Amino acid sequence: MALKERRFDTRESIIADSKKVLKNIPEDAFSKCFKSWEKRWKLCIDALNYIINQCCCRAVLPQYRAVAGQTAELPCNLSVPTRIPVQAGVEVGPPDAVSLVLWYRGEAGAPIYIVDARRHKTPRHFPGPERGRLDFDMARGVLRMSAVSREDEGEYRCRVDYRYARTAVSALYLHVVGKDKETKHPTLQGGVTIPSQVKTCIGERMTV
Repeated sequence: MALKERRFDTRESIIADSKKVLKNIPEDAFSKCFKSWEKRWKLCIDALNYIINQCCCRAVLPQYRAVAGQTAELPCNLSVPTRIPVQAGVEVGPPDAVSLVLWYRGEAGAPIYIVDARRHKTPRHFPGPERGRLDFDMARGVLRMSAVSREDEGEYRCRVDYRYARTAVSALYLHVVGKDKETKHPTLQGGVTIPSQVKTCIGERMTV
């Protein structure tokens, strides 16, 4: 019984004939049709997620731009939220301060740059494999990236640990405009050789 190009006089007749057609569909054919529909549904969801991630989520991040071949400066807020621990109105410890700074690229679990200011009068810097391209200015709270290329475009995250205050994480999106020079470098994907004491602090989830 085909329903295509048929005319029905009442709503009840449409429902009755539709039920008959559905009951006559073989089980394997119905299962195949449902799986095909499920596959197309998943493709639609994946396409929507891609649009949201590429447009909406990126748009809410602070946007920074750099010219290919020049130096990019990525800021990180190092302001200390708590000055001195106080109990019952009495200062009980030294002023709060930044103890650890970690920079990440995209969703990579390994940091591309680490600054360890714990137990050191002078903060210790641990850049990744491209030691000459990255440098973090603690005084200004800026990560300088020299000789940027289009491959450096993307999201960057800065994690700041304090002595007393809660960890703060900020993110931004770097756009690189212009043409790359002939000399290229590998894409920043993390790979800092993390000291054992830093591994303990940041946890196994963020180790190389």
